[in-house]
Amino acid sequence: MAVNPYFMFEKEAGEAAELYETAFQTQPAELMTYGEVPGGEYEDSPDKELIIHGKINVGGTEIMFSDGGGQSDIVKGNNITVAVTDKRLGYITHAYDVLRDRGQVEMELQETFFAKGHAMLTDEFGIKWQLSCPNT
Repeated sequence: MAVNPYFMFEKEAGEAAELYETAFQTQPAELMTYGEVPGGEYEDSPDKELIIHGKINVGGTEIMFSDGGGQSDIVKGNNITVAVTDKRLGYITHAYDVLRDRGQVEMELQETFFAKGHAMLTDEFGIKWQLSCPNT
């Protein structure tokens, strides 16, 4: 299991990745744009050059990040979520069920092109979570 910070940016994820690479002297960040999503869903989108998912290893901790894809609720200072990744779908499902009780679901737990199960929600205390069981 892994627990990682997940930073959300308003069209600045690429610039942030470059800054963090330089500041922490890391290997280049792994980046995927909206335009690279399998199936061509964002092929004609104005957001196709934005980062749908990126990650960088800083001192053994993987920091993940994304552009919001035009989401208007991203505000500097509240743009961090906690990402929990585990190979056990049952574990992710349990965490989802517990956290959604009295919380607010932003994305139902569902299969995606990158995960057997992925969800985004805010718990009753205002903490934003991304829960994911990767395909691999």
